[in-house]
Amino acid sequence: MGRNPSNMQVYSHSLTLLANTNSKIGLVVDLFKAKNPIPNSPQINSRTIRPDFLLIRNLCYGVANADFRNLLYGLAHANIPSVNSISSLIMCLQRPVVFGALHSIQKRLGFDKFPLIEQSYYSGYTPMKVAPSCQYPIVCKVAYPHAGYGKIKIDNYHAFADLRSVVSIHDDYCTTEPYKEGDYDLRIQKIGDHYRCFKRVGASQWKTNMGAALLEPTPLTVEFKRWVDEVAKEFNGMDIFAVDAIHSKGETFILEVNDSSIGLAPEYEEQDMGHIKELVLSRMKELFVEEKQVVNEEDTIDVQVELLNAKREIEELKAKLAKKPQSMTNYIVMGVVTLLIACYVAMRW
Repeated sequence: MGRNPSNMQVYSHSLTLLANTNSKIGLVVDLFKAKNPIPNSPQINSRTIRPDFLLIRNLCYGVANADFRNLLYGLAHANIPSVNSISSLIMCLQRPVVFGALHSIQKRLGFDKFPLIEQSYYSGYTPMKVAPSCQYPIVCKVAYPHAGYGKIKIDNYHAFADLRSVVSIHDDYCTTEPYKEGDYDLRIQKIGDHYRCFKRVGASQWKTNMGAALLEPTPLTVEFKRWVDEVAKEFNGMDIFAVDAIHSKGETFILEVNDSSIGLAPEYEEQDMGHIKELVLSRMKELFVEEKQVVNEEDTIDVQVELLNAKREIEELKAKLAKKPQSMTNYIVMGVVTLLIACYVAMRW
């Protein structure tokens, strides 16, 4: 007999957790009473739960001291299934790790099929003595933040030297890439098996993801679909994400990937929330409802050993019969023995 699932919604700052490899304890999560609870919901009280599955839409590492990585590591320790997968969320904590995975796709497919923008990485302020390989203006991204934070346009070497002095205070890593005068940005969104594509034109500044922007749906092309499908393969278990690109002077360049914390377009938010719900229910069904054949590992090894021994016995029998004058009887005997051994192994399997 199963049990009816219950849904608990909480922000990252409103929980703590304890994970233990003892199956009787597993993962225990304490949820605090919400400051602004949904009326008539469990959020009006503090609770202790043991989750079976998670949908993670919060940004785990952001600006203004928003750092919930320890919670994410605890979920990884407990091996709790989730959308997106914990491993893909950990990969997306730092931009250089994400870019390295994208670079791996580009090396495999080539620039024509995966036009990733050129980028340089500086481990701290010291190597920033070396000027970027691309021509000015450039875009410099400092440390881990997304959504336009920590990103600055640099017009010349003197401005780059000024930025180096700022980076030296905390000695963060940073990356540089050529600035592209964009006609528009592209966002290709994937939620499970559902795709959506947008054009985005900034109405107030070059950072189209900050300030006012015009969002326009655009058809999904074979090229755009290839991009997101390849990213989904590279980041194991990443079901909700978006690939961001920029179109400039007739060329399109892939800039970055954002994971399950992506914002949804207001016009399609209700539809996309429905796609997320269907995705989560599908993943839960795969894990908890559908019957799966489980093969005992020791039995599998036993059968493999017997199969190897049977092959050896057949080879030995062939060698013995080869030394004797061949006759129809010998062929029949060899065939019957081979068939008997094969039948025995098949029955054991």
